[in-house]
Amino acid sequence: MTSIRLLIVDGATLFREGLCAVLETQDQIVVVGDTGDAAAAVRMAAELQPDVILMDLQLPHGDGVAAIEQILAEQPTARIIALTTCDDATVTAAVAAGVQGYLLKSQRAADVAPAVKAVAAGGAVLDRGAARRAPLSALG
Repeated sequence: MTSIRLLIVDGATLFREGLCAVLETQDQIVVVGDTGDAAAAVRMAAELQPDVILMDLQLPHGDGVAAIEQILAEQPTARIIALTTCDDATVTAAVAAGVQGYLLKSQRAADVAPAVKAVAAGGAVLDRGAARRAPLSALG
């Protein structure tokens, strides 16, 4: 059983630390890094080469969608799940940027690990609320 290397990017420190704590207890998932900054996320993605990146779209010092675009320009095989509070036009922007998943922060914590595993295995995940904006078939 191969471990899934996960990078978590979220501007809310408490949320990010909680997510790290929850996901570190899951079989097959190893959190290799976390940050709250878009530029650091791009740098860490290049340095750490995670299998999956959980990326907030609303970051205090940068744009999550722009960071996704930059990461995928440098690492076309990167697998990214947008994890955010927005189910509006950012769904379309994130999907257009190339994410393989889009989850709302209103998800239960128990739903995040299966989404990470699905995306790591080559699948795609899309929150039901966000699905009204972008079909699952649009995910990269």
